[in-house]
Amino acid sequence: MTALHAAAADLASGVRTPEEMAGNLGFLQLDLTDPEFRACAAAQAGRMRAELAALLGDAAAAGELAPGTDAEDLARTVQVAYNGALLLWAVEGGGGGGPLRAELDRVLRPHRT
Repeated sequence: MTALHAAAADLASGVRTPEEMAGNLGFLQLDLTDPEFRACAAAQAGRMRAELAALLGDAAAAGELAPGTDAEDLARTVQVAYNGALLLWAVEGGGGGGPLRAELDRVLRPHRT
C-alpha cells in the first residue's frame, strides 16, 4: 500500500493550494466542453485507473488485500476517492497529504488483510 500512497501523493503534488485546485478545475471545464480535450482527459483517466489497478494488484499479490479483491473495480473506487478528497480538501482546508491519505485508507480498509 506504500506504493499506492506514494503515487497518490505524487499525483497531488501539483495541487498545493485551493487556488491551484481552481486552476485545475478551469482546465476541467475545457476538457468537458471541447471534444478533443475530452478525449485526452478520458485517456488520462483510463491510464490513471490502469496504474492504480496495477498497484492494487501488486498489493493483492503481496497479501496486503483480501483474497478475491477485484483490483480493477477497486481502482475505480480509489480514483473516485482521490478526486473527491482533493475537492473536499480545497473547499474545507486541511494540511498536506494527510486528508488524501486518510480518504484512501478509508476506502481501502474493508479490503485489507
